[in-house]
Amino acid sequence: MATAKLYSNRKDIPECLEIGTSAYTGGEGSIFFSRDGKYAVKVYHRQKVVLEKRRLLEMIMLLGANLTMEEAQFLCWPLALVTNVDGNECVGCVTRRIPTPPYAVLMDIMFTPKQAAEQFRAGKSWANYLQIARGIARSIAVLNGKGCAHADLHFRNFLVEPEKGDAVLLDLDGLVVPGFLPPQVAGMYEFMAPEIVMEKSAPNERSDAAPAYL
Repeated sequence: MATAKLYSNRKDIPECLEIGTSAYTGGEGSIFFSRDGKYAVKVYHRQKVVLEKRRLLEMIMLLGANLTMEEAQFLCWPLALVTNVDGNECVGCVTRRIPTPPYAVLMDIMFTPKQAAEQFRAGKSWANYLQIARGIARSIAVLNGKGCAHADLHFRNFLVEPEKGDAVLLDLDGLVVPGFLPPQVAGMYEFMAPEIVMEKSAPNERSDAAPAYL
Protein backbone atom coordinates (compact mmCIF):
# COMPACT_ATOMS: atom_id res chain seq x y z
CA MET A 1 0.00 0.00 0.00
CA ALA A 2 1.13 3.56 -0.77
CA THR A 3 -0.16 6.81 0.69
CA ALA A 4 -1.32 9.64 -1.57
CA LYS A 5 -1.46 13.10 -0.04
CA LEU A 6 -4.31 15.24 -1.33
CA TYR A 7 -5.21 18.89 -1.65
CA SER A 8 -8.83 20.02 -1.82
CA ASN A 9 -11.05 22.81 -0.55
CA ARG A 10 -13.82 20.29 0.10
CA LYS A 11 -14.37 19.27 3.70
CA ASP A 12 -15.65 15.83 2.73
CA ILE A 13 -12.37 14.81 1.07
CA PRO A 14 -9.67 13.21 3.27
CA GLU A 15 -6.14 14.63 3.43
CA CYS A 16 -4.58 11.26 2.58
CA LEU A 17 -5.64 8.06 0.84
CA GLU A 18 -4.12 4.60 0.95
CA ILE A 19 -3.90 3.24 -2.59
CA GLY A 20 -3.09 -0.19 -3.99
CA THR A 21 -1.16 -1.21 -7.07
CA SER A 22 -1.97 0.34 -10.45
CA ALA A 23 -5.30 -0.91 -11.81
CA TYR A 24 -4.75 0.60 -15.27
CA THR A 25 -1.95 2.46 -17.05
CA GLY A 26 -2.65 4.63 -20.10
CA GLY A 27 -0.93 7.26 -22.16
CA GLU A 28 -1.37 10.04 -19.60
CA GLY A 29 -0.86 8.20 -16.35
CA SER A 30 -1.78 5.35 -14.03
CA ILE A 31 -5.06 4.73 -12.20
CA PHE A 32 -5.13 3.49 -8.61
CA PHE A 33 -8.07 2.73 -6.32
CA SER A 34 -8.23 3.78 -2.70
CA ARG A 35 -8.21 1.08 -0.05
CA ASP A 36 -11.71 2.03 1.10
CA GLY A 37 -13.04 1.58 -2.45
CA LYS A 38 -14.53 5.07 -2.65
CA TYR A 39 -12.03 6.88 -4.86
CA ALA A 40 -10.02 6.54 -8.08
CA VAL A 41 -6.61 8.21 -8.11
CA LYS A 42 -4.91 9.22 -11.36
CA VAL A 43 -1.17 9.95 -11.21
CA TYR A 44 0.28 11.43 -14.39
CA HIS A 45 3.48 10.16 -15.98
CA ARG A 46 6.23 12.64 -15.22
CA GLN A 47 7.18 13.03 -18.89
CA LYS A 48 3.55 13.90 -19.72
CA VAL A 49 3.10 16.64 -17.11
CA VAL A 50 3.20 20.18 -18.47
CA LEU A 51 4.11 23.04 -16.16
CA GLU A 52 0.58 24.39 -15.86
CA LYS A 53 -1.18 21.01 -15.36
CA ARG A 54 -1.73 21.51 -11.62
CA ARG A 55 -3.16 24.99 -12.23
CA LEU A 56 -5.49 23.66 -14.94
CA LEU A 57 -6.73 20.92 -12.60
CA GLU A 58 -7.44 23.52 -9.92
CA MET A 59 -9.51 25.49 -12.45
CA ILE A 60 -11.47 22.37 -13.39
CA MET A 61 -12.13 21.60 -9.73
CA LEU A 62 -13.40 25.16 -9.32
CA LEU A 63 -15.85 24.66 -12.21
CA GLY A 64 -17.23 21.55 -10.55
CA ALA A 65 -17.81 23.19 -7.18
CA ASN A 66 -21.38 24.22 -8.09
CA LEU A 67 -22.58 20.90 -9.53
CA THR A 68 -25.92 19.78 -8.18
CA MET A 69 -26.27 16.23 -6.86
CA GLU A 70 -28.29 15.31 -9.96
CA GLU A 71 -25.63 16.68 -12.31
CA ALA A 72 -22.78 15.05 -10.40
CA GLN A 73 -24.20 11.55 -10.91
CA PHE A 74 -23.52 11.82 -14.67
CA LEU A 75 -19.99 13.24 -14.41
CA CYS A 76 -16.93 11.79 -12.68
CA TRP A 77 -15.52 15.23 -11.77
CA PRO A 78 -12.06 15.75 -10.19
CA LEU A 79 -12.52 16.29 -6.44
CA ALA A 80 -8.95 16.78 -5.25
CA LEU A 81 -5.34 17.08 -6.37
CA VAL A 82 -2.60 14.59 -5.56
CA THR A 83 0.52 16.40 -4.37
CA ASN A 84 2.74 13.40 -3.56
CA VAL A 85 2.75 9.63 -3.17
CA ASP A 86 4.81 8.29 -0.28
CA GLY A 87 6.58 11.64 -0.13
CA ASN A 88 7.50 11.67 -3.83
CA GLU A 89 6.14 14.80 -5.48
CA CYS A 90 3.78 14.20 -8.39
CA VAL A 91 0.76 15.60 -10.18
CA GLY A 92 -2.52 13.76 -10.03
CA CYS A 93 -6.23 14.02 -9.33
CA VAL A 94 -8.89 12.13 -7.41
CA THR A 95 -12.43 11.27 -8.47
CA ARG A 96 -15.14 9.09 -6.97
CA ARG A 97 -14.89 5.45 -7.98
CA ILE A 98 -17.74 4.12 -10.09
CA PRO A 99 -18.51 0.51 -9.04
CA THR A 100 -17.89 -2.12 -11.74
CA PRO A 101 -20.19 -4.00 -11.66
CA PRO A 102 -22.97 -2.93 -11.94
CA TYR A 103 -21.34 -0.39 -14.29
CA ALA A 104 -19.31 -1.54 -17.30
CA VAL A 105 -17.02 0.14 -19.79
CA LEU A 106 -19.18 1.06 -22.79
CA MET A 107 -16.69 -0.57 -25.17
CA ASP A 108 -17.05 -3.91 -23.38
CA ILE A 109 -20.76 -4.32 -24.07
CA MET A 110 -21.23 -3.08 -27.63
CA PHE A 111 -17.99 -2.81 -29.61
CA THR A 112 -18.40 -6.13 -31.45
CA PRO A 113 -21.40 -8.23 -32.56
CA LYS A 114 -20.23 -10.94 -30.14
CA GLN A 115 -20.45 -8.55 -27.19
CA ALA A 116 -23.92 -7.44 -28.25
CA ALA A 117 -25.03 -11.07 -28.63
CA GLU A 118 -23.82 -11.79 -25.09
CA GLN A 119 -25.94 -8.90 -23.81
CA PHE A 120 -29.00 -10.21 -25.65
CA ARG A 121 -28.46 -13.72 -24.24
CA ALA A 122 -28.33 -12.13 -20.79
CA GLY A 123 -31.82 -10.70 -21.36
CA LYS A 124 -31.00 -7.25 -22.74
CA SER A 125 -32.80 -5.77 -25.74
CA TRP A 126 -32.46 -2.87 -28.14
CA ALA A 127 -34.52 -0.89 -25.63
CA ASN A 128 -31.65 -1.25 -23.15
CA TYR A 129 -29.22 0.07 -25.74
CA LEU A 130 -31.54 2.99 -26.43
CA GLN A 131 -31.60 3.78 -22.71
CA ILE A 132 -27.78 3.71 -22.67
CA ALA A 133 -27.67 6.07 -25.66
CA ARG A 134 -29.99 8.46 -23.82
CA GLY A 135 -27.79 8.23 -20.73
CA ILE A 136 -24.69 9.09 -22.77
CA ALA A 137 -26.45 12.04 -24.40
CA ARG A 138 -27.65 13.23 -21.02
CA SER A 139 -24.15 13.18 -19.49
CA ILE A 140 -22.75 15.20 -22.41
CA ALA A 141 -25.69 17.61 -22.23
CA VAL A 142 -25.02 18.25 -18.53
CA LEU A 143 -21.34 18.93 -19.25
CA ASN A 144 -22.07 21.19 -22.22
CA GLY A 145 -24.71 22.98 -20.15
CA LYS A 146 -21.84 24.10 -17.90
CA GLY A 147 -20.11 25.65 -20.91
CA CYS A 148 -17.53 22.84 -21.04
CA ALA A 149 -16.40 20.52 -23.83
CA HIS A 150 -14.80 17.13 -23.22
CA ALA A 151 -12.51 16.97 -26.30
CA ASP A 152 -11.72 13.26 -25.83
CA LEU A 153 -15.01 11.40 -26.17
CA HIS A 154 -14.65 7.70 -26.93
CA PHE A 155 -15.98 4.29 -25.86
CA ARG A 156 -13.62 3.88 -22.90
CA ASN A 157 -14.55 7.21 -21.34
CA PHE A 158 -18.09 6.11 -20.53
CA LEU A 159 -19.16 3.72 -17.80
CA VAL A 160 -22.73 2.51 -18.27
CA GLU A 161 -25.24 0.55 -16.21
CA PRO A 162 -26.85 -1.83 -18.75
CA GLU A 163 -29.93 -2.55 -16.60
CA LYS A 164 -30.94 1.08 -15.97
CA GLY A 165 -29.25 2.79 -18.92
CA ASP A 166 -27.34 5.19 -16.65
CA ALA A 167 -24.06 6.59 -17.98
CA VAL A 168 -21.13 8.34 -16.30
CA LEU A 169 -18.60 10.38 -18.28
CA LEU A 170 -14.96 9.93 -17.24
CA ASP A 171 -11.66 11.75 -17.88
CA LEU A 172 -12.85 15.24 -17.01
CA ASP A 173 -9.32 16.33 -16.13
CA GLY A 174 -8.79 17.77 -19.61
CA LEU A 175 -11.91 19.86 -20.12
CA VAL A 176 -12.07 22.74 -22.57
CA VAL A 177 -13.76 26.07 -21.89
CA PRO A 178 -13.21 28.68 -24.59
CA GLY A 179 -11.29 31.61 -23.16
CA PHE A 180 -10.74 29.84 -19.83
CA LEU A 181 -9.38 26.30 -20.28
CA PRO A 182 -7.38 25.51 -23.44
CA PRO A 183 -7.47 22.05 -25.10
CA GLN A 184 -4.99 19.67 -23.46
CA VAL A 185 -5.46 16.67 -25.76
CA ALA A 186 -6.14 16.25 -29.46
CA GLY A 187 -8.64 13.45 -28.89
CA MET A 188 -8.89 9.99 -30.47
CA TYR A 189 -8.81 10.41 -34.25
CA GLU A 190 -11.90 8.39 -35.25
CA PHE A 191 -14.00 10.22 -32.65
CA MET A 192 -12.91 13.75 -33.50
CA ALA A 193 -15.29 16.17 -35.22
CA PRO A 194 -14.30 16.95 -38.85
CA GLU A 195 -13.58 20.60 -38.09
CA ILE A 196 -11.17 19.55 -35.33
CA VAL A 197 -9.36 17.08 -37.60
CA MET A 198 -8.98 19.78 -40.26
CA GLU A 199 -7.75 22.22 -37.58
CA LYS A 200 -10.52 24.69 -38.44
CA SER A 201 -11.83 24.84 -34.87
CA ALA A 202 -10.85 24.12 -31.28
CA PRO A 203 -12.93 21.64 -29.24
CA ASN A 204 -16.21 23.14 -28.03
CA GLU A 205 -19.74 22.12 -27.04
CA ARG A 206 -20.77 21.63 -30.70
CA SER A 207 -17.81 19.39 -31.52
CA ASP A 208 -18.66 17.16 -28.53
CA ALA A 209 -21.81 16.06 -30.36
CA ALA A 210 -20.19 15.52 -33.74
CA PRO A 211 -18.36 12.13 -33.51
CA ALA A 212 -20.24 9.65 -35.70
CA TYR A 213 -19.69 6.69 -33.37
CA LEU A 214 -21.50 8.38 -30.48
